[in-house]
Amino acid sequence: SIAASPDDELHTFLAAEGDENYLGEAAEFMATVAQETPEQAAEVATVLVETVPEEAGQVVESLAQVDPKQVEDWVEEIAEAVPAVAEEINEAVANSLAAEEDNPK
Repeated sequence: SIAASPDDELHTFLAAEGDENYLGEAAEFMATVAQETPEQAAEVATVLVETVPEEAGQVVESLAQVDPKQVEDWVEEIAEAVPAVAEEINEAVANSLAAEEDNPK
């Protein structure tokens, strides 16, 4: 379950990765959050992309896979909070949604 503070939960999760080699883990964590507590998804994703900006594209792709209808709202919130990754995450979502349309489940 998600802690009262998504920021605390994220830092606890990342700290558990002893060698700090957690690239790739952020997207997996984000998918779990979006599935279990979608109302916190944008907030947690924002913390993730602030903490691990090189994972921003993967994080929003995870969101798009979990809820393609909601992802654009989430990405808008993330981009407002972390403008440095706005272009990357918008491109990642566009690619993910295009792939989803080409290969519906």
